[in-house]
Amino acid sequence: MQMNEQTIVPEADPEANIPAAKKAYTFSQLNLALFYVFYVIVSLIVVHFLPDNPSEAVEYLAHYIPMYLVAFPLYLLISRPLETAPPEKQHMSIFQIIKAFFVCEFIGITGNLLGMLVNAILSFIVGTNTSSNFLIGGVFGESSLLFIFLAVICAPVVEEFLFRKILIDRIRKYGNTAAILISGIMFGLFHGNFTQAFYAAMLGMLFAFIYVRTGRIQYTIALHMCVNFWGTAMPYLTLRNHDINELISALTSLNPDRILTMINTMKPFLIMVACTYLFAFIGMILLIVYRKHLTVPAAIAPLPQNKRFTTACCNIGFFALLAVCIYQFIRQFSALL
Repeated sequence: MQMNEQTIVPEADPEANIPAAKKAYTFSQLNLALFYVFYVIVSLIVVHFLPDNPSEAVEYLAHYIPMYLVAFPLYLLISRPLETAPPEKQHMSIFQIIKAFFVCEFIGITGNLLGMLVNAILSFIVGTNTSSNFLIGGVFGESSLLFIFLAVICAPVVEEFLFRKILIDRIRKYGNTAAILISGIMFGLFHGNFTQAFYAAMLGMLFAFIYVRTGRIQYTIALHMCVNFWGTAMPYLTLRNHDINELISALTSLNPDRILTMINTMKPFLIMVACTYLFAFIGMILLIVYRKHLTVPAAIAPLPQNKRFTTACCNIGFFALLAVCIYQFIRQFSALL
């Protein structure tokens, strides 16, 4: 997604803004890295006290409670001292939110295809499947309702505050485009696997763009909830009476009779898939039609054009955040091998 910042004449020398910008970028990104470190430490402590062979529900709670109820409040606490510059508040109509959802579906499918391509290449190189089945296992596992509740209600609220409200409010002063890119890319990398990284990054940029344009985090939370509902609750509702392993086996068997029989029992799911691609097609058209409207406000304290990247990314906060993201990828990739 290409965005153009509206141009204004800066009142001060952009060079003079670099020290404050470096501080904002460094500590904002370092705080996100610390959030992940807090989460890992607390979750390891919790896991240490779990019984042998805990249930799937207990494993989910051991993962999400340290993140949402411990690491997230600590992140809010350490982020408070940083100066904020929230975007100006603007209204979105229901019609605009629906159009944004269609764009989300297009971006989600496009990013998912990119992830599948990268996983196919990696699988060919390493000789084993590198795709993450985290979502499939969660939606169709023994604690699917708990997983869906966490994915549809809890995750959008926490993640939108983490990667949009708290982060963007503290760095957008020095460039909205940079804030959108950092928010989206780090959101994608935080997922820790190539199956989700591309569509999460692209959706993260869209959510960041909407937040920068409206200043209302409730819009991105609502869209995030809708996207997660469509991607988790809808497959569950349309396939809950089927054995997912049997479905996968039938669809990969190359047996026409078996595939046809299975397809006849999957009509609600196939209708949902057809609607998804219809929404995505509409979203693609909307992006083309409204591409000239993808502009963001100019920086409050602009930086020299040739120093924007180094100011935002050549600091200890960025490297710390990148390190925890790489750790996430290595940890999940190792588990698949």
